[in-house]
Amino acid sequence: MSSVGFGIIGCGNIGPVHAMAIRDADHAHLVGVSDLNVELAGKLASEHNAQSYGDYREMLANDEIQAVSICVPSGLRVEIAETVAAAGKHVLSEKPLEVTSEKIDRIIKATQDAGVKL
Repeated sequence: MSSVGFGIIGCGNIGPVHAMAIRDADHAHLVGVSDLNVELAGKLASEHNAQSYGDYREMLANDEIQAVSICVPSGLRVEIAETVAAAGKHVLSEKPLEVTSEKIDRIIKATQDAGVKL
């Protein structure tokens, strides 16, 4: 079985936990991390031998990434999830997925339309 390349968006509180879980998972490896705080992204990337990005859209252009953990606060995920899905990447998210059913429905639709997993 091949290894799934992961990206992480959001390197604050939960991002490092996702990075460790990816590191410890069979058939998964961390390719890139993104955060508006480039120093935070750089630190997490260096700890896990990954590439850091200040703009997650640049990270999504990396063909080695097949799945993305969205580790930003709920209420900020819908546009990111839609962009991740449109890039053809599978979407992983903390719960709650979003703060309104309308935003949740948008994420579900985006992943269904793109043919990726949520």
